[in-house]
Amino acid sequence: MEEYIIKILSTAVIAVLGWIVAHYFTSKRELKNKQREIKVEYLIEAYQKLENCIQRHPKEVGKDLESVVANIQLFGSEKQIELAKKIANDISKNGSADLESLLKSLRTDLRKELQLSDNDSNVQFLRMQTT
Repeated sequence: MEEYIIKILSTAVIAVLGWIVAHYFTSKRELKNKQREIKVEYLIEAYQKLENCIQRHPKEVGKDLESVVANIQLFGSEKQIELAKKIANDISKNGSADLESLLKSLRTDLRKELQLSDNDSNVQFLRMQTT
C-alpha cells in the first residue's frame, strides 16, 4: 500500500513540475512573440510614415518625421538608430536629410522579421500632384 501511495505522489509531483516548466516556457515564448509583434507594428508604421516623407518638404511632414525618429530610437536596430540620429541632426542643421538609407534598412529588417524574401532593389516613390 505504501508503494502505491509513493507511486501516485511521485507521478503527481512529476506532472505538477512538468506543468510548471511548460507554463514557464510558454509564458516566455508568448512574451517574446508579443514584443516582436509590437516592434514590427511600430517599425511598419515608421516605414510608412518615412516613405510618405520622402520627396516632401520637412515642414509638411514634420510631425511624422518626429514620430519616425522617436520610434526608431525605441525599436530600431543600432544601425537604424544611428541613421535616425543623423537625419535629426541633418534636418536641424540643413533643413533636409537623406531618408532613403533608413527606409532601406527598415525594409530589409522588416522583410527578414516577417520571413519575406530579400529585396535589394531601390524603393520606387509615387507622388501625385494635387490641385
